[in-house]
Amino acid sequence: MPRARYTKPDEAIQFYQEARRRLQALPGVESVTMTSQLPVSGDATVWAFGTKGKPQTGSLPSAEYYLVGPNYLRNMGIPLLAGRDFTEQDAASAPHVCLINDFLARTVFHGQNPIGQHIQTGRNYSVVREIVGVVGSVKQQSLQDEGTFQVYEPFEQFPQRGMTFILRASGNASSLLPGVRHAIQQVDSQQSITDPRTMDQIVQESIALP
Repeated sequence: MPRARYTKPDEAIQFYQEARRRLQALPGVESVTMTSQLPVSGDATVWAFGTKGKPQTGSLPSAEYYLVGPNYLRNMGIPLLAGRDFTEQDAASAPHVCLINDFLARTVFHGQNPIGQHIQTGRNYSVVREIVGVVGSVKQQSLQDEGTFQVYEPFEQFPQRGMTFILRASGNASSLLPGVRHAIQQVDSQQSITDPRTMDQIVQESIALP
């Protein structure tokens, strides 16, 4: 989204909320969510993180970071293994929360229950997030991925201008594209969409060379 027209976080939140509502109303669409990074896409945002209250030795670990919309886990078939998922109450004004994957939970917390503990990220590790859930690991770079740390945060607590909508639909997903374009342009006539793909296409691209 153009920075010149969306200068405040609230404006980005309003755009994505309204666009998601219109996309949800399209015929054949079962559910809509969004993410900053699609699994198996080869793209990744990686942040270093610390664990609050635990001494740090050596360099800090890094995790693949996902900013996600409502019902992301359910839409993508990612299991919730412990704790809770994000809810509507995890809004911009609420305490910062996050989900972590099972590999991070086992490796960093060494068998301790991570729910209720905190990790620190951001500049000078000044942003503290409470861990509210543990989820199954996903493969981000390729289907050969093993043993990566992953952290999820609700979109409204750290809104960004660039997100990817995910539509779970019945029938031919590619046929939804004209309606998707129209729905987005109803919210902002100048806003384009880029690189529409099905998850099948993304997976096929990830294994084409092997």
